[in-house]
Amino acid sequence: MKKASLLILSLCFVIVGNAQVTTLSENFNISCATVGPNYPLYWSEWHSPYPSALAWGCTPLGGRDGTPGIQCNSYISGVHYQDTAWLFTPQLNLAAYTDSVYLRFDSRYDISGAKMAVLVNNHHVYGGPPDSVGVPSTWTDVSNRLTPVIGPGDSVGWVTHYVNITQYKNSPLYVAFRYSSSITVGGSWTIDNVMTTPWGLAVDQPNRQTVDLTILGNSTTNTIDFSCTLLQTGNYQVELYDNLGRIAYKGSIYTRAGAENHSLKNLSLHAGMYLLKVGNDQSYGIIKTIVE
Repeated sequence: MKKASLLILSLCFVIVGNAQVTTLSENFNISCATVGPNYPLYWSEWHSPYPSALAWGCTPLGGRDGTPGIQCNSYISGVHYQDTAWLFTPQLNLAAYTDSVYLRFDSRYDISGAKMAVLVNNHHVYGGPPDSVGVPSTWTDVSNRLTPVIGPGDSVGWVTHYVNITQYKNSPLYVAFRYSSSITVGGSWTIDNVMTTPWGLAVDQPNRQTVDLTILGNSTTNTIDFSCTLLQTGNYQVELYDNLGRIAYKGSIYTRAGAENHSLKNLSLHAGMYLLKVGNDQSYGIIKTIVE
């Protein structure tokens, strides 16, 4: 009876794991509110060797801005452990993104020596190890394509990284965060706010763009009010994208240099997150808004 029960649980685990998601927007605030290996729905991990404490686990206050995040640490009770730990996203079906699709995440580490890589794979089996014994790896390491690349800056504070994964979107895929350390060097590595987006840049930091955008008031299904500060007078394209990269509005505005307010009306939107882009050949800005 015990073996039968285990078999049933195992089968259920595989069935649940086969579920696909069409977009990522994981801040770990719910799943990692308490300490432990509390992975979000359809996320999974694999690690080797002992002890189990080396697996990716929740840090309720260690994420960005003191929110929950997920962390791997090979330096425990004053001892460095050799560790390889993988954290897998759910299987992603990104075919609904009509244009480009990027992976974005926040990262930081506390002790120099450990390494983290970001990989993608169209062949991973949920719940299993990253690679089969004796079979060449099918994972593609995209770490050197990250903008910015992972480096010393991640030890100073939180860094937002992004990478273009458009070339992989036509087949279901997994993204993995692989942590590695040795018996002499290693430490903690934390990630937060893992998402897919049609834009690679940090849309929550519009001041980094030439066009400074501000959402005015609450956006509704019919109206979005915004302010833009421009360096030059002229015509600017205005585009609105949903969180799958589909264009929901496209138009143009003529505006003078400096700050001006504008309004998009009669939009007939669905509730959810949208990206507003304003720009021309010389400058542009992007900001997100939540339509209620």
